[in-house]
Amino acid sequence: MSVVKLARNLQFIAIVLLCPIPLAADSVDQFQDSARLYVEAGDFRAALIELKNAQQADPNNFSTPFLLSQIYAQMGRYDEAEHAIELAKTKGLSRKFYVIWLWEFFL
Repeated sequence: MSVVKLARNLQFIAIVLLCPIPLAADSVDQFQDSARLYVEAGDFRAALIELKNAQQADPNNFSTPFLLSQIYAQMGRYDEAEHAIELAKTKGLSRKFYVIWLWEFFL
């Protein structure tokens, strides 16, 4: 391997290692978008899989458990919905959205 190719490979590796957050955010958005499409098609199981992949990509993102809570509630899996919304709250979900979710959940 030439020195130039080695330098380019090392440069690429450095860029990938130094920029994990935008890459994770992109993949989270992709998983969440895919989950929304599955929900629109009525495939809740596939949506849950996509959101669990999003959660693995960025465990600190509060929007993923928030979306999980909505899907679990639609499926009638209320204990899991409650657990997911509480998790979203601990990860930074605003009180406003938490209260709105509770209001809709109990109606």
